[in-house]
Amino acid sequence: MATIGNIKRVSAVFTVGATETDPTDLTVRVRAPDGPEASYVYGTDAEVTRTAVGRFRFDLTGTQAGEYIVRFEGVGAATAADNEKIKFTSSGFSS
Repeated sequence: MATIGNIKRVSAVFTVGATETDPTDLTVRVRAPDGPEASYVYGTDAEVTRTAVGRFRFDLTGTQAGEYIVRFEGVGAATAADNEKIKFTSSGFSS
């Protein structure tokens, strides 16, 4: 769980067999608590970072309270998809 305004790092590892492998194309999809969805593409959008062969991360900044869903979708050389749910809450203080 994280507080609104903070960054939560989400990561994914892609493998073929036991070997970490970069997917040919990687998209990270994010669904906000109120429903809108955004897509980020590795190699196009700076929000998606490759940290090593087959390893990627996405830094999510929570802008509203509730549950976000982050989905990594790799295709091509390493095809896989995985979701992670992240909950953001208010700090309990007024600004």
